Amino acid sequence: MCSPELMFIQMAQTFTEARLMELGYELCGWYGISSDGSGMFKRSPLTSVEDLVAYASANSTLRGTRKALKVLPYVSNNSASPMESKLAALLAMPCKLGGYGLPLPIMNHKVDAAGRAFYLDLCWPDSHIGGEYDSRLFHTGADRNIHDSQRRNALADAGFDIVTITAPEIRNILALDGIAKQFARALGVPTRERSASYAVRQENLFRELFAA
Repeated sequence: MCSPELMFIQMAQTFTEARLMELGYELCGWYGISSDGSGMFKRSPLTSVEDLVAYASANSTLRGTRKALKVLPYVSNNSASPMESKLAALLAMPCKLGGYGLPLPIMNHKVDAAGRAFYLDLCWPDSHIGGEYDSRLFHTGADRNIHDSQRRNALADAGFDIVTITAPEIRNILALDGIAKQFARALGVPTRERSASYAVRQENLFRELFAA
């Protein structure tokens, strides 16, 4: 068996940049995708972004290293699910690739608040901004709603502004545009008018990430 770092370089030879980014998040995250594509399972990270960069840089003569090094600045460690990875990639990828060009978030960042430890799916700690992916289609009862309210209040007391994003919103360009603008304002990132060519790149990126 080859190492995760070598496998990443090998996959760069055939994968698109978007698909390669997804693979990077998976290798550096707390989940894996079943070989038949049927589902996700939990496991420890197989490598890290730092190790992927170091391996590609040390083996620059291998075919695929150039593409690998091109996409790794938009990959973050410690993602916990494919949808978290898609969200982080969409926000961080540059506009020329169809993304929003925001600073790369830290994934599952620990925040101590109200005497407890909370982990934010996406976080920009210096700006006290967090993003939470909510995969639930429906509310799950009063106990969960109370837990969510306590969590929001504790994080707010610690100075963190939290944006909650659902799966339908991630898949919807107009909805995600609005969420990206919220993050951009909070992070102090200027927003510019999008050109027609950007809209095409964005649609192509969404189509690729959500083809299944």
